Amino acid sequence: MNIENKEQSVLMDDARDVMQRAAALPEMKLQAAVSRGAAKGRKQRMRRRYSYSLGAAAAVLAFLFVWTYVQQTENDVTAGVVHTSDPAGWVGFQPFMGAHDPTLALALKNQLVKPVYQSGEKGGVRLDVTGAVTDGRKLYILISLHNNTDQSIYITPRSLTYGGVKVDGFGAELGEGGSTSDADPGKTGYLTFSANLIPGAKYGSEANFAVNVYKEAGGDPSTLDVTFDLDLNMLQDRIQTYKAEQPLTVKGQKIQIEQVTYTPLNSYVDLNYDKHNQEQIFELIYPVLKGADEGRSERLGYVSSDMHYNRLIYSKPLYDMTLVFKPSQLKQRDQAEFAVAGISALDKDQSELVVDLSQEKIMKAPELANAQFSIESESTGNREDAFLFKVHSPLASSYGKGIELSDTYTDAEGSGHKLGGGGSIAGHNSKGDMTYEQTSVFGKDAQKLPQPLTIGIKWLWNPLTEAQSVQLHPEK
Repeated sequence: MNIENKEQSVLMDDARDVMQRAAALPEMKLQAAVSRGAAKGRKQRMRRRYSYSLGAAAAVLAFLFVWTYVQQTENDVTAGVVHTSDPAGWVGFQPFMGAHDPTLALALKNQLVKPVYQSGEKGGVRLDVTGAVTDGRKLYILISLHNNTDQSIYITPRSLTYGGVKVDGFGAELGEGGSTSDADPGKTGYLTFSANLIPGAKYGSEANFAVNVYKEAGGDPSTLDVTFDLDLNMLQDRIQTYKAEQPLTVKGQKIQIEQVTYTPLNSYVDLNYDKHNQEQIFELIYPVLKGADEGRSERLGYVSSDMHYNRLIYSKPLYDMTLVFKPSQLKQRDQAEFAVAGISALDKDQSELVVDLSQEKIMKAPELANAQFSIESESTGNREDAFLFKVHSPLASSYGKGIELSDTYTDAEGSGHKLGGGGSIAGHNSKGDMTYEQTSVFGKDAQKLPQPLTIGIKWLWNPLTEAQSVQLHPEK
């Protein structure tokens, strides 16, 4: 349904404000983020995102920071680890009260975290699980790392199983627990771990968290694990679910709001894009959850300005996307709705790039007024006879860039290939506007493949503004 004129004006003003603030982001912040991502070592001061699996050989961190770790068998995790359960002398949650994650910080403030007090110790290193909390969508673990060795150490997550089910590491995060996460000799570091849980999965109640322990002197890591009980439904009596009886339609494109779930940790909007849509939708512009009850009203925005916090694409195949909003302060709702100011989308026929390396020519590209596409050969360094594909576009939206290409491509015969390492850089154009440039590397053998080559577009900022909303109703 259409939003009332006054409400539409407010929504559009808010949307423009968000876009302007994002576009005005100082270049130095972007450069600082890249520098932090490239820095290695135990003194690193940033949240660490990665994907892990039992058979994986590398962990991919935020800002292109790669942390490699060795493959190990399942038996390696518990070999030589001494497990204990003794709350005596534990410091409680106080060292974690400065947690950087806004959701966890609020959970600690509202006393939602359950004490655990389980330990695993080996080789002078003890891993404590002090507490944990979950709402069935997100899981947070508070951990302390006690270093009783003569070397500095750091850890990387190895695996998390919950009720015997391996939890996918996509979007998982290891972050600072408070004032320090260092683990110098004789010291204790405080860290937090979070992971996304798949809606409806049968996880059970027993969790096992395992880490790799690295020493400053190098060498293969050792492993530590802790097993503890955590009820998946520990907050169930405080969770409410709402439904939309009709799709949200923006610029003729249908978005089905499958359900909205209000929990004490977050508010989640599960949605699917209609497969018959003509446009490929990349992002909803300024989505907001509204509610009202007994004279009180609220507008819930995203949890964080960091877009990665606010979208859980792990939900597939159930949902195309799950958006994460701040928790509601209303106990009940007389009215509830989900509203947007528009979508970022592109005709599906334009959502790919086609290049012919034999001619060094771009055969097909999206028809965007502000984006420039180019291809050039390079014969320097270790990229001899490589081909660089560049996209130059305005810096827009809170995602922090204008376009993101797939890391794979297909040749003329339909075979898939991996793009080589590229990079990105932020800058200014002649008018002083922020710009973003992404470079992808084909490699020297790509020219020998059947031409042309096709690259998909993973994300694109192409705003189509139209304020729309849909009413929400309690699930019966």
